[in-house]
Amino acid sequence: MGNQEQEKWWNDEEKLKSIEYYGLIDQEIHREHNLIANRMNWYVTSQSFLMAAFAVSGNNNYRLGFLSVFLPILGILTSCIIGASLYAAIKAMDQLKTEKKRILEQDKYLGNISTFKARFVDKKQTWIHRWGFFPALSIPDLFVIFWCIFLYLATQTKLC
Repeated sequence: MGNQEQEKWWNDEEKLKSIEYYGLIDQEIHREHNLIANRMNWYVTSQSFLMAAFAVSGNNNYRLGFLSVFLPILGILTSCIIGASLYAAIKAMDQLKTEKKRILEQDKYLGNISTFKARFVDKKQTWIHRWGFFPALSIPDLFVIFWCIFLYLATQTKLC
């Protein structure tokens, strides 16, 4: 019963003014941005530790051959998992932005505010908005390529 009331509250637009609903959606978009930033921070930090460990594993003094295969596999797996979670967060933001646009199209007061109108109603987005997610979408792919190359090299040498 509690879930039905909460679900009804969220979907019942008569209880919320457009500006309040718009604000809630804006807060959710802000949360998704924070999730992306936190995931990217964690991801790049973890990759730097993996690369440092990989460099040490190839050192002549330590000859830990199994690490030269294990670390690239771990790097590929973390890249795939974090890449998928970043993609999901971006898709969630796209859905929220679609709802934001719907509100702006229905509410004439909000829809006529020039900042909102240009960006969401008229679809006049600057290159900053279009390319803003490029790092979150491309860095995991670049690390996968990096780790695949080093996995290949590790399996071709006699480190194992």
